[in-house]
Amino acid sequence: MSETPLSTPRASRLPMKDKLDGIFEILLKFNLTPKSFMIAFLEDDEESSAVRRRYYGTARGWDSTLELLLAIKKTTASHTEGKGLWEEFILAQATEIVSSQKPRSGIAPDGAYYNSSKLSQSFFSTEERQLRNNSTIERMPFLYRLLCSKLQGNKDYNVSRGERTADPEVDPAENGSDDEDVGDALDDLDNLDGSAFKRHRDPDVRRTDRVETLGNSLIFLAAGVTERVSGYLNYIGLASSRRTAHAALNSLGQESADGLTERFKRDQSSALMPILCYDNLDFQEKVHMKSVERTSTMFHGTWGYIHSPPAALLENLDAAQMSTEVLNTALHAGTKLTIKPEMFTPSRAGTEHWDSMLKSQITRVILRYLAKPVDGHVGLHKDPPPVNPITPADPRIHVLKLMVASDNSAAGVGDVLTGVIQQSGLTPEEFHSRVQIIKGDLGSCNILDSLRRQRVPAVGHQDNLDNTLAIPGAAHTLWNIAQAIFLAHWGNEKHSRDTGAWRTLHSLGIPSDKPITKKDFNLMLCHVQKVHEATLLYLVLLVVNRTNAALSDDLLQLSSETIAAWVDSTHDRFCSREAFQSDLARSSPAHMNLLLRIRDFATILEAQSSMRDGDYGRLIYMWERWSVMTQGLGKMPHYSRHLPKLLVQLKYVLPDALAQLVKNTMLLSPTGSSGHFMATDQYLEVLNYWLKYFFNHSGIGTNIDRLKDVFSPNIIVLKSLLDLLKLESGARVIHQSHHNQISWDSLNNFRRMANREQIDSDHTALESG
Repeated sequence: MSETPLSTPRASRLPMKDKLDGIFEILLKFNLTPKSFMIAFLEDDEESSAVRRRYYGTARGWDSTLELLLAIKKTTASHTEGKGLWEEFILAQATEIVSSQKPRSGIAPDGAYYNSSKLSQSFFSTEERQLRNNSTIERMPFLYRLLCSKLQGNKDYNVSRGERTADPEVDPAENGSDDEDVGDALDDLDNLDGSAFKRHRDPDVRRTDRVETLGNSLIFLAAGVTERVSGYLNYIGLASSRRTAHAALNSLGQESADGLTERFKRDQSSALMPILCYDNLDFQEKVHMKSVERTSTMFHGTWGYIHSPPAALLENLDAAQMSTEVLNTALHAGTKLTIKPEMFTPSRAGTEHWDSMLKSQITRVILRYLAKPVDGHVGLHKDPPPVNPITPADPRIHVLKLMVASDNSAAGVGDVLTGVIQQSGLTPEEFHSRVQIIKGDLGSCNILDSLRRQRVPAVGHQDNLDNTLAIPGAAHTLWNIAQAIFLAHWGNEKHSRDTGAWRTLHSLGIPSDKPITKKDFNLMLCHVQKVHEATLLYLVLLVVNRTNAALSDDLLQLSSETIAAWVDSTHDRFCSREAFQSDLARSSPAHMNLLLRIRDFATILEAQSSMRDGDYGRLIYMWERWSVMTQGLGKMPHYSRHLPKLLVQLKYVLPDALAQLVKNTMLLSPTGSSGHFMATDQYLEVLNYWLKYFFNHSGIGTNIDRLKDVFSPNIIVLKSLLDLLKLESGARVIHQSHHNQISWDSLNNFRRMANREQIDSDHTALESG
């Protein structure tokens, strides 16, 4: 065969029309048309024809081939009928290409099929989703590029946004799928007009992309989509059935249980057990149509999670000080310790920090509602100086399975510990051989201590619980003491001239028939903050003689020296030691109550702020003040004894390594970022909300067994699926703390009330002076 193209003599120069006429005469001579000649030329297997068309489908000759195809298109689609015929041809070709391209057959990771009974949490990771996206792009490039051209106007496709392609055909190996749903109650969806959607029984028609529909079904389940809507989404091919989603959650629940067991076994080399945080959780299994054998039942359960200290912290602690023997020796020595007030009352460093903290609160109020600096000559600190900030790190949280056992009694606590041991996969001897720090509310800790004392003496660790160290949660401490302080300063709402906290809330537009306490602790803290900030702002206005000037978003522009002077004057006049010892404070109960409310509410806001910032040093400073305040608040018999006890333990009883461990793990950052810390028991309350209200009240998790085995161990995964909704829609998930802002109308209404009622009895003297 010749390796070079056949040589052809160069034609003489002639007009194109003459050339075409000559070619037409030759074709007519051989009884050929232009079309029949082109078909014969392209299909001819002889060497002479093959050599002349060898570059038609290569990069070298594609430009001219494309010109030929476009010329045919231009000629064919020059009128309506021809355009329709051309589009039908292109559609047929595109259908052929799309049908030939499909994901790899087989079970993942070798194929594109995911079995819901073997699903793992890595299915939802960013890396796995990226791999699935890339697989779709590589295995179905034609459809991918076609959709991108339509959706994005021929722009380059952004893989990170994760747009979806059409449902490809799945390998017939899906014979054992649990998505067939034959006989499922959701197969036939009745419409309101009496018509019904019938699910197609042809498996070829019902075959769908398991990767996308399985993920969607789990997201819809996590988002609280009803079964009716879920059935319709399954009908149109956007999601797998609800039964498939539950099967996938069962698989995830089993993986979580196996991971929990592996976590305890992996940490056996450590001197400590993973830190345990638990709390009681009451919920109802509701039955709408009751009968003798089926009725609504109230369950009293306990739920929690484990987390581990950061590795960087453990490296700096002496492991020899964290053994069970050292712990019990220290606790026994603590029973013989002579307790002195200076052991738990504010220290000199705490008092100095207190003044800085008060000034920072005043500065924050001025900069937010009154003035802004025009220079930076003097530093204006809106936050108090740090004391012992915690370095944010991944707490490695692992949620336990919900246990139907109450922690409100000694027997219940024993059942809880038995349930934890069973989930850990350890023997009782192994579980009780190392120090176990347990965190919860004060009631649970008291019962655990009581049970611990009842089991002494005992034969082994597993009987006397001498390896446990119960630490009351910081969030419950804040909530309960804040509630007592709030009620102490609430006032008498039935007295029209009373200027307690209720009057401030009323003037800010907040209904004040009764205080918000145990119903909503977060709302109570928001009310405390609003009362405190509005009061501080009015005191600043008193100092600068601007109580009659309206407040607006047009802030005053002042020098930093002026603002700093306002802060110092307000602090000295209303927050200093001299202010409490002044003649006015001694002679005017209203003025003294105002100063006390500022002092007490400041401790609440500082404790809340220190927890959010992850600074246990600032938090302990507030605990020292509360240890004294709780002695006089009344109705706090437990915290008035146990909060000083906790401070003495941390300072004088526990070994330094254990004390440092407790202090550095009382707060954690679930996202691993700074400024978003919370107490360990507060994070559990967040999880409790998702389980008890979101998933139970939506009608999905009213079955107790499903709540225990499926929802409770997968609660973090389910929460992350809601974030995935934003990610899949191209949005970003931003973790931010709540900002409690007071409107200008509310502030001006409070200012007018304060002027009218003269909430500070020195107001008249200030105005006249």
